[in-house]
Amino acid sequence: MKKFYLVLLLAFFASCTNSNSETQRKDGKRVIRFWHSMSGALQEKLNKIIDGFNASQNEVIVEGTYKGNYTDALNGVVAAYRGGKQPHITQVFEVGTQSMMQSGAIIPVEDLFTKNGIDLNKSDFLAPVLGYYSNLDGKMISMPFNSSTPIIFYNQDLLDELKITKIPETWDEMFAVSKEIKSKSPYCGLVFGWQSWTLVENFLAINNVAIANPENGFLGLDVKMNLLSPELSKNIARVAEAIQNKEFLFEGRRSEAPRRSFLARKCVFFVDSSSSIGTLKKAAQFKWGTAYQPYLSDRKPQNSLIGGASLWVMKGHPEADYKSIAEFFKFIARPEIQAEWHQATGYIPITRSSYDLSTSQGFYLKEPQQETAVKQLLRGEMTSKSRGIRLGNFSQVREVIEENLEKIWEGRLTTEEGLKEANEGANLVLDRFKQLRSNNDKASEETKP
Repeated sequence: MKKFYLVLLLAFFASCTNSNSETQRKDGKRVIRFWHSMSGALQEKLNKIIDGFNASQNEVIVEGTYKGNYTDALNGVVAAYRGGKQPHITQVFEVGTQSMMQSGAIIPVEDLFTKNGIDLNKSDFLAPVLGYYSNLDGKMISMPFNSSTPIIFYNQDLLDELKITKIPETWDEMFAVSKEIKSKSPYCGLVFGWQSWTLVENFLAINNVAIANPENGFLGLDVKMNLLSPELSKNIARVAEAIQNKEFLFEGRRSEAPRRSFLARKCVFFVDSSSSIGTLKKAAQFKWGTAYQPYLSDRKPQNSLIGGASLWVMKGHPEADYKSIAEFFKFIARPEIQAEWHQATGYIPITRSSYDLSTSQGFYLKEPQQETAVKQLLRGEMTSKSRGIRLGNFSQVREVIEENLEKIWEGRLTTEEGLKEANEGANLVLDRFKQLRSNNDKASEETKP
């Protein structure tokens, strides 16, 4: 189910025409149901934001409900929509953006604000955040919330021990210093998390190379992957060699195992989401810092891409509820709310005003490691190749890339063979998505009165 979930997403949504007309009431107030994937300390912080909104007005109560990880939560909202029991708001990870946009089950956030006469200050959102969650015409489709980007973490104590004074800025420097580290110590140079996101998607964006043509998928569903680019091929081959020489360490597709290795002082550098900052603050038993993700020596680096998730408004609820949803979104975008969320979690501030507030509060003077991600996102002028990625079934595209990267790391395929298989497999995923969308459009046309 998991593997083919996003392939079937459109079909599940398209087969449903429902109206969730009953609105639960509590204490005489309407209830706005918000499904999310924030657990542990993040859930506690989110609950505090929700409680703040509930206390600020007397019309509605927003009820936040944890629905499991991003994939499980998306499975749940599809099943709920089919039964007419969908929430008002659902949190969806960034790779589900195209599928949600094409689902026919959502109300674009900008339309929500416009219809209810509430101002949406789009110009305040950081450009890479706004670009990722807007369509080609610039209309904001979902509400940014927990956004992150991959950065370098480094163990300053180990750098001091090894007498290394310069943090690598380019991939040439990262490969060279990792070789030096391994030659004179038991440590590895670099361990990395989220390999497709960090070593493929963000690598290409930072070096201004498309992951898919045309326009990274923003121009429509007729799109082909660009995983055979010489820039990517060369760098992946060098990563594979570094892994074989134990200069780099591969510890799995997600971030938990690589982060444990970094915390255990196995490696000096760690590429991962900026959202790991919260964990490192609590768990690291050494002095650490952050830096930009490396770029190619012959390139002028661009902005990185965001990860995390955004909030989507589901169709099928009473009209009165939608104004309250817009008011809730306006509340969570307040500078003081976003600044507090950013400072507590390691996610980036999604708006310029919240970033400016954190700056004026002197936060970055005390916590400079938390400004790195913001500066990297704002580096350079955003291009069509660094705006974001808009691929259908992107989660399955990532799976194809992940599988073939691992074959390369293990030496079962050469870099050329692995990227060729990844390119072909990902194109099949995109073709199936395009065909499904075409079939759904045809079916909808045929059933019109």
